[in-house]
Amino acid sequence: MGHIAVAREDFKEAENCYHLALHAGQQQFNEKKIDKRQLITIRIYVFDSLGNLALKMGDLKKAEELYKRTLKVAVQNEFFTLTDNATVEISMRLAAIYAMMGKEEETHSGFQFCIKTQEDKIKENPDESSYTYGLLGMCLENYAKFLVNAKQYDKALEYLQRAEEVVVRYLGEEHPQRIVALNDIGTVHILKEDYDKAEKVLKKALAIGHACKDETLPVLYSNLGALYLRQSKVDKALEMCKTGEKIGTEMGHSEAVKRAKFCIEKCEEEE
Repeated sequence: MGHIAVAREDFKEAENCYHLALHAGQQQFNEKKIDKRQLITIRIYVFDSLGNLALKMGDLKKAEELYKRTLKVAVQNEFFTLTDNATVEISMRLAAIYAMMGKEEETHSGFQFCIKTQEDKIKENPDESSYTYGLLGMCLENYAKFLVNAKQYDKALEYLQRAEEVVVRYLGEEHPQRIVALNDIGTVHILKEDYDKAEKVLKKALAIGHACKDETLPVLYSNLGALYLRQSKVDKALEMCKTGEKIGTEMGHSEAVKRAKFCIEKCEEEE
């Protein structure tokens, strides 16, 4: 019921449902209808769900406390080890919360713990699960975004490139997720005003987008158009943005069409 209330964005009702679940679990345990392990499972699930809810509501301090409580209950009762994927996932959320709170030291140490833990597991066993690889990619990307916001562009590039390597290694050269990684790398090159490298990376993303007919294709054309516009290459920018608008229309991708039209307007202002 709690998840249904969250989907309706009735957060107060969702919170009530989760607390009722905690109470019901404790009552069933007291009546010997469930054992201690089942009770702990309920508590871990509910604390984690309440943490997610607090995060949705923007209550960072409460979310932090609930995620820490989830980890404490899970680790102390040997449901999770310190290196389990579930531990890393919650730790990644905590690092993201610290970033939003402006706690730089905790953010750095949090993401670095997550990344090292996942890389160590993969180094020991290259046949780790898709969850392990995917979680590593998410940790690298989220840490890179934090570094971009801190204007640490060179470090951000390092982590984004490592994220791309994870995608290629596990998902292949032409997977849509690689397009996302390349687009992020291109964006950082633009922020560094290294336009030649940005163009090269975005063109690579475009080639992959065509190969797998990915829905981000029209957005990539607009991004390349915006890059050319920064370089005062108005004709090339207009060509890219019009292509983005055409493909976006064909795909029914309204947001991409909107971005392309904005790009076209900017190009026409420069002519």
